[in-house]
Amino acid sequence: MLYKYKRLLENVTNSNKVICHITGPSGAGKTTILGMLKSKYTQFEYMDLDDLEKMATESIKYIGIKRYQYTDDMYKKLHLEKQRIFNKLLNKSNKQWILAGHHTEYPRIYHSADSKVHIINGDGKNYWLDIPTDNRFFLEISPELSTQRFKSRSEKNGKSVSKDDMKLLKINAINVIKLFKK
Repeated sequence: MLYKYKRLLENVTNSNKVICHITGPSGAGKTTILGMLKSKYTQFEYMDLDDLEKMATESIKYIGIKRYQYTDDMYKKLHLEKQRIFNKLLNKSNKQWILAGHHTEYPRIYHSADSKVHIINGDGKNYWLDIPTDNRFFLEISPELSTQRFKSRSEKNGKSVSKDDMKLLKINAINVIKLFKK
């Protein structure tokens, strides 16, 4: 599975600050691959884009506000802050970067503390991070497997996922796959 990344990373000829961006639906293995690469190729910077989201959320003080309660203006503000922080991190580092994770605001899954699954489809524009790379990798996974992995991860964290939630999650996985394949 890591062969295509190994070939890319061992023959880095691209001058972009971001060598590659790995994306895909929930449960596709983005974070797992990022961890494997990080342990083998220490000369690069790594970022899970979930961490960027946490930084931006804290920076604009959206702490305590549920994601499914955000307005489109709040998503726009979050997007702009994520882009600002991301650009600052890239410019500050002397290394090249490898990224993994979603780079858009919609559609998203939000699993609240009360174990309710919320699907956020957005009522406005889909905000994409501007990631300067020619190497994007989309990890293929079926909507069914994505849904099952989300459920397993949630249950490990003490959250339950109902049958109705499973239906929503599958629809969301289908939408994410369509969106990222464009």
